[in-house]
Amino acid sequence: MIGLEQIFILHGLWKNPGEAWVPLGPIIWVQGATYLDVYTFTKKERILKRPEFIRLSKYGKKIVNRSFLALYLPGRGESLRLGVTVTKKIGHAPARNRIKRLTREYFRLNRHKVTGNCDVNIIVKKGVAQLSSSEIFSSLQYIFDELHRRLNNY
Repeated sequence: MIGLEQIFILHGLWKNPGEAWVPLGPIIWVQGATYLDVYTFTKKERILKRPEFIRLSKYGKKIVNRSFLALYLPGRGESLRLGVTVTKKIGHAPARNRIKRLTREYFRLNRHKVTGNCDVNIIVKKGVAQLSSSEIFSSLQYIFDELHRRLNNY
């Protein structure tokens, strides 16, 4: 049976320089959590209700780049929450679903970089359906780096 230490070594998350185990990067660790709990995306981390989206559109602050518009506002919940809005102008359902899936995946893997209690709605602009996954991820990286900078005031 493979142990937790072996899983962390396989994924390059931990290194053993002699005696102590040290993380190679930022790891969110909760007592009693397993490796899989670190990168989950539960319903508590999603914006689901229409009034929450409307509150963000009325009172939220904007971060804009050529592919996305992000509206953010300090949240009422316990952690960072994400909502994704893709209109029918973007493309057919498979294209819209791909963009939503990639956005949620980027958030799931990188949310530990943004500290704070905040609601974020990512609104997709026209032309994103033609972008590759790496181009979408780089656009999202700018959005979340700017969000981190603004939330931490530097």
